[in-house]
Amino acid sequence: MNTYTPFTDEINYHQKAVKEFAQQAERVPGELWNISRAPGKWTPSQEVKHLELTYRGYVAEIRRGPDVTPETFLPPREVYRVKILPRVLKGNWFPSGAKAPDYVNPDSEYKDKADQLAGLRKWTAEFEKAVLEIAESNTNRQVRHPYFGSLTLVELVKVLAEHTRHHKKYLPAVDE
Repeated sequence: MNTYTPFTDEINYHQKAVKEFAQQAERVPGELWNISRAPGKWTPSQEVKHLELTYRGYVAEIRRGPDVTPETFLPPREVYRVKILPRVLKGNWFPSGAKAPDYVNPDSEYKDKADQLAGLRKWTAEFEKAVLEIAESNTNRQVRHPYFGSLTLVELVKVLAEHTRHHKKYLPAVDE
């Protein structure tokens, strides 16, 4: 199905970000899969799991979460919405240093790279499917983000594309 939707450009951008991340992760040698880049930082396997958990969470949020509006759910700090979100939505930037919520923190190392990447691909596809399904019936649907507050579906797709690109830079650089 190659039908154009209001989300086509954003979904294509998102798919490219996920594809690039997965390709970089696939090239990480097995001996580096569970080695962190620095003390206290995540391993490549944990970077992949973090993204999978993020996408799984948003699939649940989109399909079963409450319908929110900017008026009913404000971010914990308005500075994230006013100063950071616009920069993220412009593209090619995502802030560093924010602590991930506990529910998307990988709790251990994951050995099987192929299984992990299959899980990531599954949940990113489910995420895109959920966005498009909900958008058909509720174009104004919004979801909760722990830092930015309520986001439209288009904003969420853009934010998660930038989030995925952000985590790609933490994977070891490997020659193609």
